[in-house]
Amino acid sequence: MKLEARLSLRFLIGMIVILVIVIGVLFISAGLIQYFYMDQATKKESTSLSKQLDQDIKRIKSQTVLVGNTIHLTRGTANWLRKEEYTLQIINNQGKVIYSFQPLDQMSKHYTAGDLLTLREQSKKRGIYISIWSDQVSKNRLIWILAKHDKNHPAYLLHKLVEKVKWKGNQLTLPPNPLKDLVKQSGWLQVFDEEGKVIYRYQGPQAKWMNLSLGDLTHQLLYENLIYLEEKHGQQSYTWVLQPDKHKEIENSKNDPFHFVSAMFIACIVLIVLIYLFAKNLSRPIWFVMDWIQQLAKGHYQIPEPLTSGSGKKKNQIFHEVFQSLTFLSESLSDLEEERKRLEQAREEWLAGVSHDLKSPLSSIQGYADLYTSKKYQWTREEINEYLELVKQKTERVYQLIDDLNITFRLNNHALPLQQTPVNVAKLLESIVFDTMKNKGAHITLKSISSYTIMYLLDEQWFHRAIQNLIENAVVHNPPETNIEVNLMMIQGEGGALGFRITIRDDGKGISPDILSRLFERYVHGSKSRHSSGLGMSIAKQLIEIQGGRIEVRSEVGIGTEFEVTFQPVIEKVTNIETS
Repeated sequence: MKLEARLSLRFLIGMIVILVIVIGVLFISAGLIQYFYMDQATKKESTSLSKQLDQDIKRIKSQTVLVGNTIHLTRGTANWLRKEEYTLQIINNQGKVIYSFQPLDQMSKHYTAGDLLTLREQSKKRGIYISIWSDQVSKNRLIWILAKHDKNHPAYLLHKLVEKVKWKGNQLTLPPNPLKDLVKQSGWLQVFDEEGKVIYRYQGPQAKWMNLSLGDLTHQLLYENLIYLEEKHGQQSYTWVLQPDKHKEIENSKNDPFHFVSAMFIACIVLIVLIYLFAKNLSRPIWFVMDWIQQLAKGHYQIPEPLTSGSGKKKNQIFHEVFQSLTFLSESLSDLEEERKRLEQAREEWLAGVSHDLKSPLSSIQGYADLYTSKKYQWTREEINEYLELVKQKTERVYQLIDDLNITFRLNNHALPLQQTPVNVAKLLESIVFDTMKNKGAHITLKSISSYTIMYLLDEQWFHRAIQNLIENAVVHNPPETNIEVNLMMIQGEGGALGFRITIRDDGKGISPDILSRLFERYVHGSKSRHSSGLGMSIAKQLIEIQGGRIEVRSEVGIGTEFEVTFQPVIEKVTNIETS
């Protein structure tokens, strides 16, 4: 998969993951906010009613008058109790009710401590909040019980609904509107007779609730968190069981903007954090690449550390083409830098050597000239001829160095003209060998095929220079007793095409591997000898290659060296084949 496609796919997957997480966070935060909000609202509502009862019971206590065993309340207090729909009981220290106002059905005329606690807990389940207060009035300990219905509690609403029931025999009818308001969407209402049979059902639950024994019904009422009410009709008792709507509070709170704003705020915070993390994760390789390129621009070609570890490679697989290219570039630049330093060092060494080589003959020439012009000594003709010969050799040496520099410059700038004409390769090679033997005094053996005259299109001057450089290299860089063998071989190709191969082999000291690998580079000396400019092999290689040839070298230290020059068979370049 291409880099563009992988980046697009990764971005798409990241956005989908972020979207899913944000939606999940939105729902979870909304649920948590709603849960805590409703819990706090319920607690606030119950606490508010409890506080109101506690305050009002103290008010009633302050207006209570005890005369003997009779309680007297002001007329205004009674009217106020009726208006607030309060239930009031006053108990003496023995637990006997001595005053009662609008008592509830579950209230008694005599209480123990346990009865009071049971009354309070059971009443709360039915939506009735009770406040109990104990104090002294006229040196008598009294207990006040003040109760009030929570009109929003499902138990109270169920009680009000039962009051509106219309019976026709054993069949009951309920008004539809109050029933729908009570049950809502997910709630239900069922009425059981004394035998546990369902005589009425509205949005009933599963089949397990259809007919229950008395024990099963009791168990379900205790552990299913249901609201129930016992009601008699005639001689029959009926159990009303209500499961309030689970979503009622949710629906009531939907219009509250606090939930929406809070959930959206949390979701936005999570979205911003996720986008930041995703962008940071996606852009980290890009910053890594930019830093890498800056390091390359500064000349630091080392591969950054994170990519050299397994975890780094695995983590950045999406950009692996980029990293591969930069790794290749870093390695190439590093190699080029090493090569540049090596060439620079070789160039400096070569310049030092050339300067020395130029200064040496010039110094000799100047010295001989100074001696010759000196009036303190009279030179004989033999001495003059001897010194002139030395001056000639030194001059030729200077000329050779200058000529090598000139040829190198022209080759590098592709400014060396070629004049290719048919050349008799065997005769030219023989001439080169004899001239070298004459000038250098070397022991050279020439082996060639004498039955054919090979005519090949060559620039005779530059071909002569290339082969001469190779032969002189074998002479200069080996001991005087070294045997040198030059061999010419004809190469026959298809369609009568002819080529040739020249091998120059010696049994000298050989070339070390480090020098051999860069023998044809400029400024490289085959030995510590300063008899060469360091350009001879480079010039020979270039002169052979620009004429279509190929040169190879093989060497082993202590065994010798072999140069092989090959010109492949080409019909167009063979002008004549003669039998000698």
